[in-house]
Amino acid sequence: FLSPPSQIALAALTQVLSSKGVECLPFLKKLFTATDPSDETFDVFCRHIASIQSMSTNYVEKYSCTQQKMKLLLSKLEKCRNPFLDPKSQEFKIAQEGKKKRKAEKERKKSKRATMMVKKEE
Repeated sequence: FLSPPSQIALAALTQVLSSKGVECLPFLKKLFTATDPSDETFDVFCRHIASIQSMSTNYVEKYSCTQQKMKLLLSKLEKCRNPFLDPKSQEFKIAQEGKKKRKAEKERKKSKRATMMVKKEE
């Protein structure tokens, strides 16, 4: 991780609050100055929180999903849920047995034709 989970959570919280019009940095500054009166530590902290917010915003913009892509992913998901395409389902097993029987029947007919062709040539 580039940042501890607590700082990521705090960055997310400050971003949401600021989007709602609530400024929480003065409150955080009071907490910081109560334990460390220097402003330097708080400034470093604020830069770090801003960096986390920037990374998260860039990530969301880079990996956001369009409606078309979402529909494609949902259709793939539905295929996965289709019992005829799920190897663990009974429907899939029955369909596979049917395919095997049809293939065996086709091979049997092919073999029978080949045998008949050989007999005709003799």
